[in-house]
Amino acid sequence: MPPANNKTSLIPNLDLLRACAVLFVLADHTLFRLGVRKIWTTDIMWLGVLGVLFFFVHTCCVLMSSLERHKGDGLVWRFFVRRAFRIYPLSIVAVLLAMIPPHAPSLRPSQWLANLALVQNLTLSPNAFGTLWSLPVEIQMYLFLPFIFLWMRKTKRLWPLLLLFALSIPVAVWEPYHVARAQVLAFVPAFLPGVMAYWLFRKRLQWLPAWGVPILIGLITVGYLAHPSLTFPAWTACLVLGLTIPLFRQISSPAINRVTFQLAKYSYGIYLSHSLLELWMTPTWRNLPLYLLLVAAASIASYHAIEQPMIRLGQHFTRDTSSVPPMAAHAEVPAS
Repeated sequence: MPPANNKTSLIPNLDLLRACAVLFVLADHTLFRLGVRKIWTTDIMWLGVLGVLFFFVHTCCVLMSSLERHKGDGLVWRFFVRRAFRIYPLSIVAVLLAMIPPHAPSLRPSQWLANLALVQNLTLSPNAFGTLWSLPVEIQMYLFLPFIFLWMRKTKRLWPLLLLFALSIPVAVWEPYHVARAQVLAFVPAFLPGVMAYWLFRKRLQWLPAWGVPILIGLITVGYLAHPSLTFPAWTACLVLGLTIPLFRQISSPAINRVTFQLAKYSYGIYLSHSLLELWMTPTWRNLPLYLLLVAAASIASYHAIEQPMIRLGQHFTRDTSSVPPMAAHAEVPAS
């Protein structure tokens, strides 16, 4: 994380991407509850799916940079311990809150345990609440990232990553989304572009104007919503994003950067709290301001009461005191 006195991230463009991602998911779920079912002729659920895809690209990019902090031996275990302390505390609290009657989902004890362990996609258990589906995918993706990082340190070219991306497509097609709802292999082509973005960021090829970043995100959004899918359109959107966003200069507007930094900082809380809150409170046009206020309050409170202390505890256990490289400013923020 950046120092406490920082007001903005050192990578504002990635903050903007993450802010768009969480707002897409929030808009999808909230508008659906308000009775809005379509964007043009496209089901609004695909806006939320695109937000999750943006999360996957963003997270892989910054976590590859985060791995640079782990000097010497123990890179793999340090990474796993830190990610466990980053993801599990808030998700466990959220699942425990979802168990409170009278609106708790009707799950068997084994299914609740699967949700607490974030393996419900492997056990084919129902999700305790809507947005929890992506966290197992992210956790399982972590198993690959340190080894991809170690491999990347030995390669100086981008083409091996492009080849790996191409080879991952038959695997993703072989394991379609509907077989096990969210197996990680089906999303490998969505994760790898984040690794490519990390590689390109390190080359410092930022020659395009900063104002093009929101245009890029907008064009990818329009293109994806025109032909939504969890296969080739999703992989294409992620690939275009991963290969192009490192080419833009960083947004320099203090006002924009301050807003996007805060949204990125509290994005995990927003992602979980708004979906959890729907168990007790259905958003309507009348109570919408109160609903959004409660989401904001829960996100801020959960960050300072749970997320930040657990991040520091994970850092303490791993005893890694090396400096944080610029791209890792939000490496402790999960994709979901």
